[in-house]
Parts: sequence; C-alpha cells; structure tokens
Amino acid sequence: MNIVSVMQASSAENAHVEALASIQHAVEPIALNRLVPSKANVRRVNAAVGVSELADSIEAHGLIHNLTVRKAKKGRYEVIAGSRRLAALRLLAKEGRLADDAEIPCNLREEGSDTEISLAENVQREVMLGSASQLSC
Repeated sequence: MNIVSVMQASSAENAHVEALASIQHAVEPIALNRLVPSKANVRRVNAAVGVSELADSIEAHGLIHNLTVRKAKKGRYEVIAGSRRLAALRLLAKEGRLADDAEIPCNLREEGSDTEISLAENVQREVMLGSASQLSC
C-alpha cells in the first residue's frame, strides 16, 4: 500500500466518522421532573389530542422514541422534540403510574436550531394508511 492509498483510506474513514457523528447524539437518562417543554416546539395544533392514549401506550410498551432535549437553566432540560410524549409521561406521573423522578431516555443536542429540529421531527412523518385491523403481522 502506498502513501496515496493510506491517505485515501484515512480520508474515507474520517468521512465515515463525521457522518456517524452527525446522526448520533448522546443519550442521557434525565429525571422527568427536570424536563420542561420548549417554546421553540413547532407543534401548535392538536398538541393535546390523544395524549391519554399515548400515555397508555407508553405504559404498555415503553417509550419507543427518546425525547430530544437541550440544556436549559437551573438544571432543567427543554424538550425540543417530543412534547406530546412529555405530556403523556407527565400524565402518567400525575396519575401515579410513573414516578415524578423516573429516568427518561433523552437525546441531548447541543447544536442546531431548536425550531429546525422540532420541525424536522414533525414534518418527516408518514400517515399510516388503513386501519389496525388491516395490518398483518
């Protein structure tokens, strides 16, 4: 292997590492009572619709998608993506089905626009067609 091939391999490896870093973020368990909704969250319409059903699903199946957060003041974390999940978790705590200080897995973001991240999560969804009875496993 000559120096050019070594440099090309090194460059390809660096590109792979950079691409991986751009899609992976630190996952931290954060106490529910330290999580607050972000004002930058783009979901304004139907934000509370189905929260009770979502809470039941989280209780039955666990939290399937982590909340995405950013550090805030006074040891708090703002939820920039996942406000409905946060509302459902808070409902579970209010009803005594989850501890107020339960550890919630969160994707900790330090860079990027809060609004852009919230918008990306809410826009990049596809509506499932058909009813649950039409789905086969």
